[in-house]
Amino acid sequence: MIASMMTILIVMTLDGPGDQGARPQAARASASEVIAKVLDAHGHVGPWAVVGYRMGQRALEDLHLPRHSKSLSVVHYTPLQFKFTCAADGLMAVTGATPGKMNIRLEECPISDLRTVVADRSTGRVLTFKILPERAHELAGVAPTQLDAMSRRFADLPDEAIFSVTETKTAPTLDRSSERILP
Repeated sequence: MIASMMTILIVMTLDGPGDQGARPQAARASASEVIAKVLDAHGHVGPWAVVGYRMGQRALEDLHLPRHSKSLSVVHYTPLQFKFTCAADGLMAVTGATPGKMNIRLEECPISDLRTVVADRSTGRVLTFKILPERAHELAGVAPTQLDAMSRRFADLPDEAIFSVTETKTAPTLDRSSERILP
């Protein structure tokens, strides 16, 4: 009974009037949970996969979507090279997006255009994540012997120390017959 009342209080506090867009921090995975989930999905712990997980976690929070949401669309713009593409595994681990559901894809781009775009097709809300330049440089130069330590460090950093997020809006679309995912 007390746990139910606490849950109701938390929901009311996060989603109450004046708190629109508040992120439900109570649902956020701990650093050790992030590492475990990345290891399970990716096969080893790597900082790019951790960053992908963190971006996907933030997207679900900000868009107020559950894992495996049918309205979710993810596009990771990346150089098609190992390490950069590993972020997609982290994104899939947390969002439940998969190539088979056609709600995640990779698009080739130069490292200067590296970004991840997550959209809610039902509302038209689009979040664009860009890794901060100093973090991208740090990640690009990580030695194989430092993968574990760097992954744990990035799992502990606040979002704002890893990436920036901008929001835009497009016309809502859930038409899956076009086989097109936003954007």
